[in-house]
Amino acid sequence: MYAIAMNVIPVIATAMLKCVRKQLVDFLKDGKFGNPASDEDFASSDFAPVTNLSC
Repeated sequence: MYAIAMNVIPVIATAMLKCVRKQLVDFLKDGKFGNPASDEDFASSDFAPVTNLSC
């Protein structure tokens, strides 16, 4: 069982990493939204909730 797990974990981790990178490419460094927000960005979105849990 241990040997199977040690063979499966790298395969799953690699697939998960590929999926996350594909989904978050715009938010990673040098992506469309990957740069720090400016003061103007913060001011224009100040009213927005931090999460959507209050909806």
